[in-house]
Amino acid sequence: MILRIAGAVSALAAVALFGVVGCTNSEEASTSTGSTPSVVQAQEILRTLISPDTTPAAAAALVDSPDGSWGAKLHAFALAAARGGYTPDKFTVQSVAAEGADTAVAQVSVASPHAPAPVTVPYTFNRVNGTWKLSPESAQALVGMAATKSHS
Repeated sequence: MILRIAGAVSALAAVALFGVVGCTNSEEASTSTGSTPSVVQAQEILRTLISPDTTPAAAAALVDSPDGSWGAKLHAFALAAARGGYTPDKFTVQSVAAEGADTAVAQVSVASPHAPAPVTVPYTFNRVNGTWKLSPESAQALVGMAATKSHS
């Protein structure tokens, strides 16, 4: 599992290099009247999703999707990530920039317990009815970190 997550961080770095970004929204996320969530708001949403203490229902509510299965997927990721040393504190939002009226991209530094330097990964947030949520594409990027297979 550690190799899978470490490999996934490398894969996400490649995704970031080529500018592929997902979009998301959550009703339980912090409400913001500005054009982007604050760094603190984005950090809170992301770390809540990555915490193994977050229930699947709470996680699903933080993703901009009617598909409730995101909660179970993200909860499974959080449990696996924590076992591999990727605890919520390893994900740090560095900045947030608007990408239109209701979309923002957060640049997130992911510190690997197995690599010397963190990797910056973009995660997209969508504003739905005044509330910021993680996009389904960014949720998939998180879940994909645990699904990446090592070829060793």
